[in-house]
Amino acid sequence: MLLVSGCRPASETSGESDRALIAGPAAGDIYAAELTYFSEASFEDEAMVFGLMKVLAVDETKVTFVTENAGSASDAVPREEILGDMLHIEFDEREQIEISRGQLLEAHAAGKIFAMRR
Repeated sequence: MLLVSGCRPASETSGESDRALIAGPAAGDIYAAELTYFSEASFEDEAMVFGLMKVLAVDETKVTFVTENAGSASDAVPREEILGDMLHIEFDEREQIEISRGQLLEAHAAGKIFAMRR
């Protein structure tokens, strides 16, 4: 099943879908996000870099994910990538990032995660 949320005009249905995906994360979920908000990696001195993140694991308290190896200064790029087949996307398995479920919800509410795919 493929469920993409957050990539269409805002509506009550898409908002509900977004909340359901972010409230119930699952391994394999893909998020389009501001990578510089989550990662401590160097992005060639760019203030804001956008890309994809992949959820590796979820437990009762935290979510573990990795970020895409590439990034863009525009959030339009990951918005487009998340709708495609993503065959060319590589993730940096060396940097596993853990955040609490609460931090995940806060990041989404702040617009740091702006599209999701399951």
